Amino acid sequence: MYVGGVPWDEGEFDICQKEYQAHHVSIHSAFEDSFLYNITNPQDDERVWLGYHSDAGVFGWSDNSAKDYFNFQNNQQPQPNGQEQCVVKNMQYGYWVVDQCSDFTSTVICKKPAYSF
Repeated sequence: MYVGGVPWDEGEFDICQKEYQAHHVSIHSAFEDSFLYNITNPQDDERVWLGYHSDAGVFGWSDNSAKDYFNFQNNQQPQPNGQEQCVVKNMQYGYWVVDQCSDFTSTVICKKPAYSF
């Protein structure tokens, strides 16, 4: 986990991929969503970047995993608007929010796939 405010692209490419060979966190269940909340300090980390984003087209996870769980306010998934959009988890309220990727800085949590032996 990297604690500090950085833009989405810097978190994904310079921190997660370059330093950890990972991606912004992807969430696939209520358990994972709760786990993310529990490993952060909501008072210090008000917003955490998620890997869910749109490069001016279709939304998807930065690790290309399945789009099988969402926690947007009122269960309303975001609609692409022709601009790069990124998603943060609002730690105060617990739901996900769409933000412009370069306009905000948030905490970064990287996630690597589990390996089987």
